[in-house]
Amino acid sequence: MRNLIAQFVRFLGIGFLNTAIDFAFLNTFMFYTGIFTGATVGGFSMITFFLAVTHSYFWNRYLVFKRTNGDEGLLSNLVEFIYAGVLGASVIVLAAFGAAQKYSYQYYLGLILVLVIGEIIFWYWFRIGQNTPAEKSKQEYMYFVIITGVGLVINTTLLVAFTKFVPPQFGLNQELWTNFGKAAATGISLLWNFGAYKVLLFKK
Repeated sequence: MRNLIAQFVRFLGIGFLNTAIDFAFLNTFMFYTGIFTGATVGGFSMITFFLAVTHSYFWNRYLVFKRTNGDEGLLSNLVEFIYAGVLGASVIVLAAFGAAQKYSYQYYLGLILVLVIGEIIFWYWFRIGQNTPAEKSKQEYMYFVIITGVGLVINTTLLVAFTKFVPPQFGLNQELWTNFGKAAATGISLLWNFGAYKVLLFKK
């Protein structure tokens, strides 16, 4: 049980980074094209969600579901969670702020650069590459594709429905409202991904 909780804590931390990638690229596409609603945004979301999940796959293997010799306490995972959480959350907040201010797509390219540098520091500072990655199964790639596909459908369907049928509320502009919908869709697909990864991919 403690291992499961520790894994979920790490998963949440990496989840912030995945969401930050999703948001940064999605806003880059939206502000570059000037399209913020409907099926086109759903298409953008499919691309950015796939990028985020592919990124997630490697972090999950080497950090979230890494092989350990025994039960890990929550405290041993807090520093990693805090670093990943602060980096990811900062980019998410800055992306939402940029949407509210209607900044150009170059602003989001800058956020992507910040993420890349921050993750390189994370990888080497915490020596993630020295972890023993989760054991591979013969069906791993097939499961990965299936899980990603289901998560993609959940995420994209919710976002398209949200932007098409729910008008902006609380005085928010459409740009920021779309980001709000993306956050909700990502949260739901995040729960699906963790459960499916745990059961089908990274069983240790």
